[in-house]
Amino acid sequence: MRFLCYILCGLMALSACTAESIKESLLRQEQDIETYINKLKNTTDSETNKSIVDTVYNLNGVYRVVLEAGAGEGAAAGDSVIFKYEAYVFSSGKGDMYDAGEENSTLGSGNYFAGLETGLTGMLTGEHAQIIFAGDKGYGNVPVGVLPPNTPLIFEIWMSRVVKQ
Repeated sequence: MRFLCYILCGLMALSACTAESIKESLLRQEQDIETYINKLKNTTDSETNKSIVDTVYNLNGVYRVVLEAGAGEGAAAGDSVIFKYEAYVFSSGKGDMYDAGEENSTLGSGNYFAGLETGLTGMLTGEHAQIIFAGDKGYGNVPVGVLPPNTPLIFEIWMSRVVKQ
């Protein structure tokens, strides 16, 4: 029953799901994200035999998995950030890509939803990371384009530049 509610809440409008089933769905998403991150931590580069993960940050349920470290000072509210991204539905890893592009914006300006804003904060120039979070930190209860409500997301980010204010 729990699995069925998880699927239904990911595919149907909020009104069709009870608050309890949504809560269970979000909890399951967080567990799936943690499983995926643990799997990444144990994955090694075939050439160097080192972990492909440099560092993992858990920022209140938003995970930033650093694949390549950057340099300089971390991005903070008010700083301009320039980055390339690919956005995926999280499905035990990268699911379907639903968007890609380049951004040039100011952190804290309200241009990004909570999960992405939190994940971008602290990123360094040159950093390559995945930012992963459950549906309540993304678009929430609102369906957006091809995404149903409460969809967990994964963003692959290549931070080109952080301009400190």
